[in-house]
Amino acid sequence: EKLEKLKKALEEKYNVNLIHDYDCVSIVGDNIKKYKKINQIMNTIKNFDIKLTSYSSNDMTLSFVINKENSKNLVKSLHNIIFPYYNFIHKEEAWWKKLLEIEGPDRCKYLYNLNVIEEKINNLKSMKSIDNIYYAVKANNNSDIIRFIHKMGLGFETVTLDEIFHIKESLKIENKYLNILYTPNFSNIDDYNFVFKNFDNCVKVIVDNISVIIDFPEVFRDKEIGLRLDLDYGYGHHNKVITQGQDSKFGMTPQDVIDNLKLFEDYNIKIIGFHSHMGSGINDFNHWVNNLNLIINVYNKIPKSQNKIEWIDIGGGFGINGIIDFKELDKQIINIKKTFDKNIKIFIEPGRYIVAESGIIWGKVTQTKFKNNTKFIGTNIGMTDLIRPALYSAIHPIFFKEKMDTEIATIVGPICESGDVLIKNLNVPTNIKPNDSIIILNTGAYGIVMASSYNNRELPEQLIF
Repeated sequence: EKLEKLKKALEEKYNVNLIHDYDCVSIVGDNIKKYKKINQIMNTIKNFDIKLTSYSSNDMTLSFVINKENSKNLVKSLHNIIFPYYNFIHKEEAWWKKLLEIEGPDRCKYLYNLNVIEEKINNLKSMKSIDNIYYAVKANNNSDIIRFIHKMGLGFETVTLDEIFHIKESLKIENKYLNILYTPNFSNIDDYNFVFKNFDNCVKVIVDNISVIIDFPEVFRDKEIGLRLDLDYGYGHHNKVITQGQDSKFGMTPQDVIDNLKLFEDYNIKIIGFHSHMGSGINDFNHWVNNLNLIINVYNKIPKSQNKIEWIDIGGGFGINGIIDFKELDKQIINIKKTFDKNIKIFIEPGRYIVAESGIIWGKVTQTKFKNNTKFIGTNIGMTDLIRPALYSAIHPIFFKEKMDTEIATIVGPICESGDVLIKNLNVPTNIKPNDSIIILNTGAYGIVMASSYNNRELPEQLIF
């Protein structure tokens, strides 16, 4: 009745539409704008059609108006941020499942399944719009994996000379058979010189800093290079993996390119490619579509007399767990390719997507204890073996031998650091005991390559399973 009266009063000056079947979801607390998870909350609501956002003047309530159909999903998403607990489910046919039935190894191990890598590569190859796939070696530099990926017909994206040497040593092939992108960041100028002199015909050099060309133009005279662009379009699952924008150390701005066209012309530097990488853990295909369109905008600003672009690299950062709609991404890129030079090739450089789900860490429980109200399960897998949870707050599915009854526990490693936590608030079987197996999933990427010998620990063994 009150709403109808309000509607009638407002209609004297405005067009009014009374909308039904909406809910108001509120977060209530003290000084919410300073809540440490407020950025996570605001990033989450971007995924919902919020009709109204309200912040109370007493700093105690943040509210969102949303239709009833989606309000439960919003509540669930917000609840997982504010009061997170995890309950993972694995596929019945999981290749590693039998390992949970036996005692864990005395030292944790990395195990890799090449069948998973093959499946991921075939998913990418199904996109007819993509002309070349370059595997980002920094994700996992295991020589067996490198040889397998080479056998599948992929090239390699590298950041350092050491990675180039490692590929060459792993494959044991002549330079002319290498297919490598070299994308250094703040490297020594001598590294560029070395690549130009020794790998000129098999390595595509991508420069991500206009200053290095301005300071050392003779190094780049008469050379063909790609340019890494910062299009101010960074995206990713954590701010430490976003690679574009004001705070990112990567790339040059489009204006840097435009302002130095004369420099390129004076030294006969041929710009044959544009490269742009947004970040990591991206699941919405529209971001690569948008990124490609932004690159084309720069391409269109280059005078025809100097425009020698042969390829465009839209980067990587593909999320895992089968969320990306590759068919739609392929369709969109095919449509975009019709609008510019048909001879220009499109590159991608996925690393984590190809190998992450192929890898597990297999370890064992060492101790358990209760302290205050927290159950701790200690393992022989530490932040020295897998640093992603400590570095990125990354969440990796973790499994123990299945039992009927469960409890909430925090899973930790043996390293002398408070940050040595694999996951908090995990729903685990009760009565987990020392020597039980533990398996951590999605560790094929940025696992062993970021491992360290801190606390004088040996690096884990790697096995092809």
